[in-house]
Amino acid sequence: RTIFTSQQLEHLERAFNEARYPDVYARELLSARTDLPEDRIQV
Repeated sequence: RTIFTSQQLEHLERAFNEARYPDVYARELLSARTDLPEDRIQV
């Protein structure tokens, strides 16, 4: 189970509002911004 910080949630929610199904590039960018593994960034 992953527990997100408020900053991580902010990044993830903003990205989801822009694109409901992020592509590989968007997931990698989010991974770098949130310090989460890319495979944890999913719909």
